[in-house]
Amino acid sequence: MNEIVMHKEVVFMMLESILETYESNRSEISKKQAQILLKKEPEFYTEESAYKDILDELDDFIGRSFTVQLSDKIEYLFRQLCNEIQEKNKFILSYSDLNGKPIEKALKYCMQLNIRFTKAEFQEIELLDKLRNCIVHADGNILESKDTIILNKISKDRKLHFNGFENTLYISIDNCRRILISCKQEVDAIFSKLGYSEF
Repeated sequence: MNEIVMHKEVVFMMLESILETYESNRSEISKKQAQILLKKEPEFYTEESAYKDILDELDDFIGRSFTVQLSDKIEYLFRQLCNEIQEKNKFILSYSDLNGKPIEKALKYCMQLNIRFTKAEFQEIELLDKLRNCIVHADGNILESKDTIILNKISKDRKLHFNGFENTLYISIDNCRRILISCKQEVDAIFSKLGYSEF
């Protein structure tokens, strides 16, 4: 197995492990934090409301963090793939010489191999990038995001949702898993099309 392919598998295995670890510990963590919150502000919370608030905040934090991390790891994998393609083919043009968003740059770079990609082949990765940008550049606020229309569509089609009061993106742990699976399928297919597969 090629080193870049092995690295890709390790990255996705690690991301899956992060979700599994969080899912298996989230209830216990939330209960402990709820007890602390109850001691600090007993007049504002019941045991149930403290637990629910902590669990919601924790899920929101993990969902956003995971989304950003997944996007960054995919960007890194594509950058490494382009570097490998450059070295293997002795291309003068490098990934960093191109303009555009990371996935667009990587796919443009691969055109040197006379391999073309359709939008459908990387639409989940592109949607992930829009989610990441909304989180990083607009603190998850859908109204402040540059991709408001697209993000509204994502929320309807993909069962992502927003905190209605604050118009804030909320990515559940179930959606993190769905996004991880669909993006991994696209990354695997792109790598394979370029001749970098496990087998």
